[in-house]
Amino acid sequence: MKNHNIENIEIRKIFSNLIKAFHYLRERNIVHNDISPINILIKSPDEIKIIDFAESFECIKKYEGSAFNNFIPSKYANELYISPELMTQRRMPGKIFSVLYDPFKSDVFSLGLSILSTCRIDVTNLNCFDLNYDVFIKSMLTVSYGYIAYDSLKRISYRLIREKLQKAIDEAIKKFPYDILYCTLRRMLEVDIVERATIDEIYKDAKYYVGIFDY
Repeated sequence: MKNHNIENIEIRKIFSNLIKAFHYLRERNIVHNDISPINILIKSPDEIKIIDFAESFECIKKYEGSAFNNFIPSKYANELYISPELMTQRRMPGKIFSVLYDPFKSDVFSLGLSILSTCRIDVTNLNCFDLNYDVFIKSMLTVSYGYIAYDSLKRISYRLIREKLQKAIDEAIKKFPYDILYCTLRRMLEVDIVERATIDEIYKDAKYYVGIFDY
């Protein structure tokens, strides 16, 4: 007979230590840039290692609100786990050379997909806007986030595009076997990059799960 309390204790520890490892990178301004299940080694709930830093880079650029900085995405990061903003660029390589985005929040999304995938949840296309809308999203990634999201007409279309992908992601999250993490995973896997949680915010959740409270 399974002891679900033990299972919950273990998943809390694993999640907490996993997020702690990525928070450690964030404190040192390191973007992993290729997060996937094969790059996360879990020997025990208390022993977790992040590997393969071939695509990593130091990021000291800062921004406010939605005024994202410009970056050239990696060509080699695992396509199944990259964020929606990077997947759009990947599908339009000849039209989008660099992208306005937050690489740390992009890592958060990749980590969320990796956690789902580790529990044998199919994450195929959970980072893909409808192919017909790539040109629309392109403006958000190359002109500015506000050019689409804050325009009185364009934002209506963007909301519909976003909601379609978000619905698919939310359905996948419901399949995750540990419901205690649902809300945190939802924040990690927010399609909208402005609304998506930061690793600092997720780390607060992770500490809470193991009884560490920030006041």
